[in-house]
Amino acid sequence: MFLKHSCFSSALQLRIVYHRRASYLMTISPISEPVLALSLLLLTLTAVATLSPPERPYNILMMLPVSSKSHRNVFMPLATELTKRGHKVTILSNHPPEDDNTKITYIQHGLSHTREETLNVFEIRDDASKMLDFFSHILPLVARDFYKIPVVKQLYDNRDGFDLIVIDNLCNEVVLPFTYNKTFITVATAGLEPMHSAVMGNILNPSYATTGLELFRTPLTFVERLKNIFYTIAFPIYWIHLVVVPSSQEEISKQFPYLPSLTAMNRNQSLVLLNSHFSMFSSLPLVPSQIEVGCMHCRPGKPLPKDIDEFVSGIEPVIYFSLGSVTRAETMPSQ
Repeated sequence: MFLKHSCFSSALQLRIVYHRRASYLMTISPISEPVLALSLLLLTLTAVATLSPPERPYNILMMLPVSSKSHRNVFMPLATELTKRGHKVTILSNHPPEDDNTKITYIQHGLSHTREETLNVFEIRDDASKMLDFFSHILPLVARDFYKIPVVKQLYDNRDGFDLIVIDNLCNEVVLPFTYNKTFITVATAGLEPMHSAVMGNILNPSYATTGLELFRTPLTFVERLKNIFYTIAFPIYWIHLVVVPSSQEEISKQFPYLPSLTAMNRNQSLVLLNSHFSMFSSLPLVPSQIEVGCMHCRPGKPLPKDIDEFVSGIEPVIYFSLGSVTRAETMPSQ
């Protein structure tokens, strides 16, 4: 028909549309093309209008009042990356600012209870009970004095201005009043720990998941498994039910009598970022709310200062020895 009526063929446009097994022949008048374009534009605008609005910047509060510099080092890459994505970050800690990032607001609480100067690692390294005694004495003092600090009190009064609260999971029960009726997550700076994992509903098998109270090589021997079972049961009883949390709870309840218990609020955390990775440590079962982010604090190396580089590159061999971020060289015993 199109061959016979060639005068009309110049005014028509043929398009073949294939849809799976069927093919259809459609003829569209050139006059309808602007109408089609306008219709597509209206459909696109309608679709865009019905979509959710673009992601807005969030106001995020990070809290690690009881921590070492190494714990803060785990938080910093997370805080920096969040600011790069347009979010506002406030960090409350017991250490001065690490960098000059103007998008991060640093707040120091000023308490001396948890400074590295108050802890002698060499005295407690071989006796876990001394470490427990240290925290059972210090943490109630922090709970007593923390909310009396003006900058902390002001931050607590304005906590509704934050969309998310991120806290260090280790020894920081004192900040749980901030999380009441708020969305919060924790960062497990020491990696996966059985007591904290149980809070997320993931009870680990003590046959291979150690508590860290004593260093065991895997696979554990029969005697080591018995000891680890004891630690796995006894440590939460001591920390949560008998000594540390109850003594801190007493101080918190005096200031916030209307709040639920610290233990109850701690169970409301939505997500845990674990400073561990199965490629470096043992592989352990995780629930969806436990995410491994081990080594996220690692950064590309920077060139050494010229004098140090010349010394290291010299003829004499060099051994690099580090005590970490908590242990102080002046506390090292002579033997």
